[in-house]
Amino acid sequence: MVATETQVRTAQQQCIEDHEGKWLVIAGPGTGKTYTITKRIQNMIENNINPEEILCLTFSDTAAKEMRNRVGENYPINVFTFHSFCLNIMEEFKNEFDLDEFQIITDSHKRTLITECITEMKPKAYRDEKGNSFKFIKTILDNIDEIKKNRIRKEEYLDAINTNPLWLENQTYWKQRLDDFRQGIKGRLKTEPLKQYNEATLKVEKARELWDLYEAYESKKNDKKYIDFNDMMTKFSEWISFAKYTSVGEVFDIGKTTLKAIVRFQDGIKPLEAGLLGENYNGNGSLMRMVPIAFYAYVKELSENDIIDLVCDASSLTHRHEISLLGCYIYVRYMIFLLNGYDKLKSYELIKKLDYSFVSFDSYDKYRRILKGDIIKEPLDNISSSGYIVDTLESVFWCVNNTDNFQQAIIGSVNLGGDTDTIGALTGAIAGIIYGFDSIPKKWINNLQKKEYLKLMYTSFIKTLNHLG
Repeated sequence: MVATETQVRTAQQQCIEDHEGKWLVIAGPGTGKTYTITKRIQNMIENNINPEEILCLTFSDTAAKEMRNRVGENYPINVFTFHSFCLNIMEEFKNEFDLDEFQIITDSHKRTLITECITEMKPKAYRDEKGNSFKFIKTILDNIDEIKKNRIRKEEYLDAINTNPLWLENQTYWKQRLDDFRQGIKGRLKTEPLKQYNEATLKVEKARELWDLYEAYESKKNDKKYIDFNDMMTKFSEWISFAKYTSVGEVFDIGKTTLKAIVRFQDGIKPLEAGLLGENYNGNGSLMRMVPIAFYAYVKELSENDIIDLVCDASSLTHRHEISLLGCYIYVRYMIFLLNGYDKLKSYELIKKLDYSFVSFDSYDKYRRILKGDIIKEPLDNISSSGYIVDTLESVFWCVNNTDNFQQAIIGSVNLGGDTDTIGALTGAIAGIIYGFDSIPKKWINNLQKKEYLKLMYTSFIKTLNHLG
C-alpha cells in the first residue's frame, strides 16, 4: 500500500519531534529523507540538546558536506564519513590501537573546546529565547578568529566596548525614547523603543561575554598543547604589521612568498590554504621555521606519516609547493637523526634511505645532489647560496659537514655570501645539536640583540617540550 501525502507528512513530523525514540527512515529518492533528518537535528538543538552529542555519519565527503549545508551554519554538529569517524576513534583511543599522540587542532577539537567553555560558563547574552547557547558555537569561534586575526589586546577590546559611539548613542537614544513613553504615552507604542533598547544592550553584553569565552577557550587550548596553525599565522601577521618578535623593532627582508601568504590569510584565506602553490614560490621562507617542528616531532616520537603531515602543514602556511615541502622534510629528518644520537655523516646517509614517495619524481629530482649524490664532496664553487630552498639546503649540508666546530660552521655559512642570514641560522641550529650550547663563543652570546627576551623564549620552549615528553 502506498502512503498518502498526509500520512507521509505526519510520519515526518513525528520523526522530527520525537527526541527519545529510534527511527528507521525508509523511503525512495526525492521523498524527503534528508529533509526529515536535518529538521530532526535542528529541532533537537533548539530544544537544548547539546550539538556535540549529535552524530551524523555518511558514506562520502559530498554527502557529509550536503548534510552540514542543509542543517545550517547555526547548528554546528558532528558530521563525518564512516572513514573519518573511525580515524577520530583511533586518534582518541590511541593507546588501544598503539598509535602515537596526535596534537594538531582540528575544527572538531575547536568545537569541543568552546562547548566545554559554554557548559562551564553558562553565558547569558549568547543564548536564544529558549536558553540555548550551543547554537552560537560557530558564531563564537568565528569571532574568536577575528579577535586573533586583528591582534586585539584585552585593554583595547574592553575600552572599545565602553566607548563605542554607535553602540552608546544607540543605547542612549532608545533609553531616552523608552523613558519618554513611560512618562507619557502608555500601551503598545512603547514596544518598539523597548525592543530597540534591549537589542542595543544585548550587543554590548555579547561583546563583553565574548572576551571571557575567548580567554577560557585559549586557556583550554594551551592546556592541551594543541598546534594551532591559525594562531601561527596570527603571530606572523603581528610580525609584519607591528614588528613583533623582531630584534630591533623593525621589519626587514620579508620574502615575497611569505608576505603574499600572510596577506592572503589576513584577507580571510584559511591558514593551510594561504601558502602559494606555484613552482616559482620555492624560497626558503618555510624552511627557516622548521627547527621547533623537528624538536616537537622528536620529543613526541611521531610516526613517519605524522612527521610528514606536520612538516607539510607547517610549510603550507606560506609555501605549499612540493619542492618546499620536501626540503623542509629532509631538514627536519636530518635534525631528528642527530637528536637520536647519530653523528652528522651517519645522519646524512640515513636521510638518503628514507621513503620520499609522498612527492613526485620531479620534485625529488631537484634534490638529487643531496639524496642521490654527495653534496658534501662538491667543490665550493659548485655551491650556490641563494634563497631558493634547494640551494639553501645544499649550502647547509655542505657547511655542516665540511667544518669541525660551531664557530667554523657559522663563519663558513656566512662567508658563502648570498642569503647568509637564513643559511647561517639553519646551519647554526644543526651545529648547536652537534657541538652543544657551550661551543657557542661567549662574545657572540653577549652581543645578541634582546638577549634576555631570547632566553625567555627558549626556556619557555624547553619547558613545553619537557611537558610533552
